[in-house]
Amino acid sequence: MEPKKDRLQELASNVEADYSIWKVISVIAFTAASAAAFGIFLSLGIPGGTAGTALLFLSCLVMQALLIKSSSISMAGAAIESAAMVIPVFLLKPGFPLLPLAFAVALSFLFMVWATLSARDTLDNELKIRFSKVAGAVLPKSFTAIAIFLAMIFGFSFRSDTLFSPGFIGPLVDLATPVIGYFVPNFSSDMTTRDFLAVSASSALAKNGVIDFNLMPDSLRDQIINESVEGSKKALENGFGITISLDVSFKDSVRLALSEKLKDVVSKMPPYIISVMVALIVFSLVKALGLFVHWLVTFFAFVIYQILLATGFAETILEPRSREIVVMK
Repeated sequence: MEPKKDRLQELASNVEADYSIWKVISVIAFTAASAAAFGIFLSLGIPGGTAGTALLFLSCLVMQALLIKSSSISMAGAAIESAAMVIPVFLLKPGFPLLPLAFAVALSFLFMVWATLSARDTLDNELKIRFSKVAGAVLPKSFTAIAIFLAMIFGFSFRSDTLFSPGFIGPLVDLATPVIGYFVPNFSSDMTTRDFLAVSASSALAKNGVIDFNLMPDSLRDQIINESVEGSKKALENGFGITISLDVSFKDSVRLALSEKLKDVVSKMPPYIISVMVALIVFSLVKALGLFVHWLVTFFAFVIYQILLATGFAETILEPRSREIVVMK
């Protein structure tokens, strides 16, 4: 009579089922724990912890989509993880409005389920597992789920009178730093507005081949840059109807400009409209980091994947029709 383990292995190969229920549970439990940690740090307003646990959560979602083949179990896992993500917010922020919270959780759950189904379709159409393709199917939807949840929590957590405070505007500018830094070399949100405009001007002039700064004296170079800075300052002031101070930090300039331009308008708006607008801004800023996050999470998840294979937690096998799958023993 065929040994029980061999029979189970054959069954797993044929129907793509994992035959260690405890490992299936552990994958979902660890993913849910990372979701809960993300919710805790987000509720406490700790940016570093929120970012780190979000990356861990995304990596776990990639692994879960790769390791768990059952659609019903995956959907149950997504439901558990959505609950794990929202419970800390419910407990640590008792005054948070329930309607936007429920909306955020529902959308996040749907996007996580979509991510899992996309990964399953990708695996079903591949003879050999390509980790980058699986991550590419999971991450855009999963990252959108986290961005929606983060934006809703952020947008509905503040009072309208703090909208133009340093504590609110500063983190938003910091969040956009990688995007701005792509266009402005050595950008920092704490650099003065003068330095920001000077770096922008010199970079633009050099990039377009208008001026070769290496062929001119320092005094002439500084004069050209200073004139460009003054010209940019006047253009911004005339174009947006604001006053710009060159000696304050970039983030303070953004805050003062927004306050000068929008404070009177915002004061006449209903609070929920402001919250929705802020949520949309936060969502857009977070999504702007999508490419960077995609590669970072893909690398981190791939390391976890290799560790799981090396430790025997999971292994790749070939189906009778020579299609490679991953199973957990």
